[in-house]
Amino acid sequence: MKTLSKVALVGLVSVAGFIGLGKLASAQQASQTAASVPQVPIQQAVQTAEATLKGKATRAELIKDGNTFVYEVEVDKQQAAIDATSGQVIETYASCIL
Repeated sequence: MKTLSKVALVGLVSVAGFIGLGKLASAQQASQTAASVPQVPIQQAVQTAEATLKGKATRAELIKDGNTFVYEVEVDKQQAAIDATSGQVIETYASCIL
């Protein structure tokens, strides 16, 4: 009977430890997700792109690139990619019009 109680106790401790690890993993995932969520409003991204490309924005959209969010802003016949977390210009390039 004592052996059965010890086995049951070890099983309970193992399950409790497993649940604790699951909660830790969930907290880490939530932290990583929160870090990649857009912190910069789209209006700020548009202003940054307009100042960088010296023109008036005609289109702006939020896209997910891997684990990061990026605003793509079109100004005249150019585009700017703006990091949605930091607000920094990632790159600029000519728009492709077909």
